[in-house]
Amino acid sequence: MSESHLIYPNLAALSNFDRDLNYTGIVTEGWDDPLNLVPVVLLVLCLYCGLPSGFQSIWALSNAVIFHPMDYIVGALGRGPKYLTDEYAILDARYWPLNDPSVTWISNVELVVMLPLCFFWYKGCVQGKSYRHVCGLLASGFQMMGTLLYFGPEWQMGFIHLPTHVNCGLEVWSKVGSYLCTETDTRNCHTYPQNVFRQHSDLQLKVLQCYGERLSVLGLNLTVTFL
Repeated sequence: MSESHLIYPNLAALSNFDRDLNYTGIVTEGWDDPLNLVPVVLLVLCLYCGLPSGFQSIWALSNAVIFHPMDYIVGALGRGPKYLTDEYAILDARYWPLNDPSVTWISNVELVVMLPLCFFWYKGCVQGKSYRHVCGLLASGFQMMGTLLYFGPEWQMGFIHLPTHVNCGLEVWSKVGSYLCTETDTRNCHTYPQNVFRQHSDLQLKVLQCYGERLSVLGLNLTVTFL
Protein backbone atom coordinates (compact mmCIF):
# COMPACT_ATOMS: atom_id res chain seq x y z
CA MET A 1 0.00 0.00 0.00
CA SER A 2 1.40 3.39 -0.99
CA GLU A 3 2.05 5.94 1.74
CA SER A 4 2.44 8.94 -0.54
CA HIS A 5 -0.94 10.30 0.54
CA LEU A 6 0.09 10.56 4.19
CA ILE A 7 1.56 14.05 3.67
CA TYR A 8 -1.98 15.30 3.06
CA PRO A 9 -3.97 15.37 6.33
CA ASN A 10 -7.29 15.08 4.53
CA LEU A 11 -6.20 11.79 2.91
CA ALA A 12 -4.03 10.39 5.70
CA ALA A 13 -7.09 9.50 7.75
CA LEU A 14 -8.54 7.36 4.94
CA SER A 15 -7.65 3.73 5.62
CA ASN A 16 -8.78 2.54 2.20
CA PHE A 17 -6.86 5.10 0.13
CA ASP A 18 -4.19 3.24 -1.82
CA ARG A 19 -3.42 5.49 -4.77
CA ASP A 20 0.25 6.25 -5.37
CA LEU A 21 0.57 10.03 -5.68
CA ASN A 22 4.31 9.92 -6.36
CA TYR A 23 4.93 9.97 -10.09
CA THR A 24 7.10 11.86 -12.53
CA GLY A 25 7.06 12.54 -16.23
CA ILE A 26 4.00 12.26 -18.43
CA VAL A 27 1.25 10.30 -16.74
CA THR A 28 -0.68 8.30 -19.34
CA GLU A 29 -2.81 6.25 -16.97
CA GLY A 30 -6.49 6.95 -17.37
CA TRP A 31 -6.32 8.65 -20.74
CA ASP A 32 -7.87 5.60 -22.40
CA ASP A 33 -11.04 5.89 -20.31
CA PRO A 34 -14.07 6.10 -22.67
CA LEU A 35 -15.56 8.89 -20.54
CA ASN A 36 -12.74 11.13 -21.77
CA LEU A 37 -14.70 11.36 -25.01
CA VAL A 38 -17.61 13.12 -23.31
CA PRO A 39 -16.06 16.61 -23.51
CA VAL A 40 -15.13 15.94 -27.13
CA VAL A 41 -18.70 14.99 -28.02
CA LEU A 42 -20.04 18.03 -26.16
CA LEU A 43 -17.60 20.28 -27.99
CA VAL A 44 -18.70 18.91 -31.36
CA LEU A 45 -22.37 19.43 -30.44
CA CYS A 46 -21.73 22.99 -29.35
CA LEU A 47 -19.70 23.89 -32.43
CA TYR A 48 -22.42 22.35 -34.60
CA CYS A 49 -24.72 25.05 -33.25
CA GLY A 50 -22.27 27.76 -34.27
CA LEU A 51 -18.82 29.15 -33.61
CA PRO A 52 -18.31 31.22 -30.45
CA SER A 53 -18.16 34.96 -30.84
CA GLY A 54 -17.66 37.11 -27.80
CA PHE A 55 -16.71 36.37 -24.23
CA GLN A 56 -20.17 35.27 -23.09
CA SER A 57 -20.42 32.48 -25.64
CA ILE A 58 -16.86 31.35 -24.91
CA TRP A 59 -17.61 31.23 -21.19
CA ALA A 60 -20.84 29.30 -21.72
CA LEU A 61 -18.94 26.89 -23.98
CA SER A 62 -16.25 26.37 -21.34
CA ASN A 63 -18.86 25.57 -18.69
CA ALA A 64 -20.74 23.14 -20.92
CA VAL A 65 -17.69 21.31 -22.26
CA ILE A 66 -15.11 21.45 -19.46
CA PHE A 67 -16.13 22.58 -15.99
CA HIS A 68 -19.40 20.78 -15.30
CA PRO A 69 -18.68 17.43 -16.99
CA MET A 70 -15.21 17.36 -15.42
CA ASP A 71 -16.58 17.90 -11.91
CA TYR A 72 -18.83 14.89 -12.36
CA ILE A 73 -16.58 12.53 -14.30
CA VAL A 74 -13.27 13.29 -12.61
CA GLY A 75 -14.48 14.55 -9.24
CA ALA A 76 -17.51 12.42 -8.37
CA LEU A 77 -16.69 9.25 -10.34
CA GLY A 78 -12.90 9.37 -10.09
CA ARG A 79 -12.63 8.52 -13.78
CA GLY A 80 -10.40 10.02 -16.42
CA PRO A 81 -6.71 10.99 -16.46
CA LYS A 82 -4.95 9.87 -13.28
CA TYR A 83 -3.33 13.25 -12.74
CA LEU A 84 -6.70 15.01 -12.67
CA THR A 85 -8.37 12.45 -10.43
CA ASP A 86 -5.45 12.61 -8.00
CA GLU A 87 -5.63 16.41 -7.91
CA TYR A 88 -9.34 16.28 -7.12
CA ALA A 89 -8.63 13.88 -4.24
CA ILE A 90 -5.87 16.10 -2.89
CA LEU A 91 -7.88 19.31 -3.17
CA ASP A 92 -11.00 17.91 -1.52
CA ALA A 93 -11.43 14.39 -0.15
CA ARG A 94 -15.21 14.77 -0.35
CA TYR A 95 -15.05 13.89 -4.04
CA TRP A 96 -14.43 10.30 -5.13
CA PRO A 97 -12.31 9.24 -2.09
CA LEU A 98 -15.26 9.73 0.31
CA ASN A 99 -18.20 10.14 -2.07
CA ASP A 100 -19.65 12.75 0.27
CA PRO A 101 -23.42 12.87 -0.40
CA SER A 102 -23.65 16.66 -0.59
CA VAL A 103 -20.71 17.06 -2.99
CA THR A 104 -21.89 14.10 -5.04
CA TRP A 105 -25.33 15.66 -5.40
CA ILE A 106 -23.80 18.98 -6.39
CA SER A 107 -21.83 17.15 -9.08
CA ASN A 108 -25.02 15.39 -10.21
CA VAL A 109 -26.80 18.73 -10.52
CA GLU A 110 -23.87 20.06 -12.53
CA LEU A 111 -24.26 17.18 -14.97
CA VAL A 112 -28.05 16.98 -15.21
CA VAL A 113 -29.01 20.65 -14.82
CA MET A 114 -26.04 22.97 -15.25
CA LEU A 115 -24.55 21.29 -18.32
CA PRO A 116 -27.78 21.46 -20.39
CA LEU A 117 -28.39 25.04 -19.23
CA CYS A 118 -24.92 26.09 -20.32
CA PHE A 119 -25.34 24.25 -23.62
CA PHE A 120 -28.53 26.14 -24.43
CA TRP A 121 -26.95 29.31 -23.08
CA TYR A 122 -24.16 28.85 -25.63
CA LYS A 123 -26.58 27.93 -28.39
CA GLY A 124 -28.66 31.00 -27.64
CA CYS A 125 -25.58 33.21 -27.71
CA VAL A 126 -24.26 32.02 -31.05
CA GLN A 127 -27.70 31.93 -32.69
CA GLY A 128 -28.99 35.16 -31.18
CA LYS A 129 -31.89 33.54 -29.32
CA SER A 130 -33.66 35.51 -26.61
CA TYR A 131 -33.73 32.55 -24.21
CA ARG A 132 -29.98 32.90 -23.72
CA HIS A 133 -30.65 35.45 -20.97
CA VAL A 134 -32.93 33.05 -19.09
CA CYS A 135 -30.40 30.22 -19.38
CA GLY A 136 -27.60 32.51 -18.18
CA LEU A 137 -29.57 33.66 -15.16
CA LEU A 138 -30.63 30.12 -14.24
CA ALA A 139 -27.06 28.85 -14.62
CA SER A 140 -25.79 31.66 -12.41
CA GLY A 141 -28.46 30.94 -9.79
CA PHE A 142 -27.58 27.26 -9.63
CA GLN A 143 -23.89 28.15 -9.50
CA MET A 144 -24.49 30.49 -6.56
CA MET A 145 -26.48 27.90 -4.61
CA GLY A 146 -23.97 25.16 -5.43
CA THR A 147 -21.10 27.33 -4.25
CA LEU A 148 -22.83 28.02 -0.92
CA LEU A 149 -23.68 24.34 -0.38
CA TYR A 150 -20.16 23.27 -1.36
CA PHE A 151 -18.29 25.89 0.64
CA GLY A 152 -20.51 26.42 3.70
CA PRO A 153 -20.51 22.97 5.35
CA GLU A 154 -16.77 22.57 4.91
CA TRP A 155 -16.11 25.96 6.44
CA GLN A 156 -18.33 25.06 9.40
CA MET A 157 -16.43 21.80 9.94
CA GLY A 158 -13.05 23.52 9.82
CA PHE A 159 -11.91 22.47 6.33
CA ILE A 160 -11.15 18.94 7.49
CA HIS A 161 -11.43 17.52 3.97
CA LEU A 162 -9.01 19.98 2.41
CA PRO A 163 -5.20 19.62 2.33
CA THR A 164 -4.68 22.01 5.24
CA HIS A 165 -2.50 21.10 8.18
CA VAL A 166 -3.70 21.10 11.81
CA ASN A 167 -7.24 21.80 10.67
CA CYS A 168 -6.54 25.33 9.46
CA GLY A 169 -8.74 27.15 7.00
CA LEU A 170 -9.02 30.65 5.61
CA GLU A 171 -8.48 32.10 9.09
CA VAL A 172 -4.84 30.97 9.05
CA TRP A 173 -3.84 33.80 6.76
CA SER A 174 -2.83 36.99 8.55
CA LYS A 175 -2.59 40.37 6.89
CA VAL A 176 1.18 40.04 6.54
CA GLY A 177 1.02 36.53 5.09
CA SER A 178 2.13 34.67 8.21
CA TYR A 179 0.90 31.18 8.87
CA LEU A 180 -1.21 31.07 12.01
CA CYS A 181 -2.79 27.98 13.46
CA THR A 182 -5.20 26.78 16.08
CA GLU A 183 -4.25 25.39 19.46
CA THR A 184 -3.78 21.90 18.00
CA ASP A 185 -0.15 22.60 17.10
CA THR A 186 1.06 25.60 19.06
CA ARG A 187 4.66 24.41 19.11
CA ASN A 188 5.15 24.54 15.36
CA CYS A 189 2.79 27.30 14.43
CA HIS A 190 3.41 29.90 17.07
CA THR A 191 7.12 29.33 17.56
CA TYR A 192 8.08 29.09 13.90
CA PRO A 193 5.21 30.65 11.92
CA GLN A 194 7.27 31.68 8.93
CA ASN A 195 8.93 28.27 8.59
CA VAL A 196 5.59 26.50 8.73
CA PHE A 197 4.19 28.96 6.23
CA ARG A 198 6.97 28.21 3.76
CA GLN A 199 6.74 24.46 4.35
CA HIS A 200 3.01 24.24 3.64
CA SER A 201 2.49 27.20 1.35
CA ASP A 202 1.93 24.85 -1.58
CA LEU A 203 -0.95 23.16 0.23
CA GLN A 204 -2.51 26.47 1.21
CA LEU A 205 -2.19 27.55 -2.41
CA LYS A 206 -4.15 24.47 -3.43
CA VAL A 207 -6.89 25.43 -0.97
CA LEU A 208 -7.12 28.95 -2.34
CA GLN A 209 -7.03 27.56 -5.87
CA CYS A 210 -9.88 25.16 -5.10
CA TYR A 211 -12.24 27.74 -3.64
CA GLY A 212 -10.96 30.52 -5.88
CA GLU A 213 -12.06 28.49 -8.89
CA ARG A 214 -15.55 28.02 -7.44
CA LEU A 215 -15.94 31.71 -6.64
CA SER A 216 -14.49 32.85 -9.97
CA VAL A 217 -16.91 30.61 -11.89
CA LEU A 218 -19.76 32.10 -9.90
CA GLY A 219 -18.55 35.66 -10.42
CA LEU A 220 -18.00 35.25 -14.13
CA ASN A 221 -21.40 33.59 -14.55
CA LEU A 222 -23.10 36.54 -12.90
CA THR A 223 -21.00 39.07 -14.82
CA VAL A 224 -21.35 37.74 -18.34
CA THR A 225 -25.06 37.17 -17.87
CA PHE A 226 -25.59 40.90 -17.86
CA LEU A 227 -23.13 41.74 -20.65
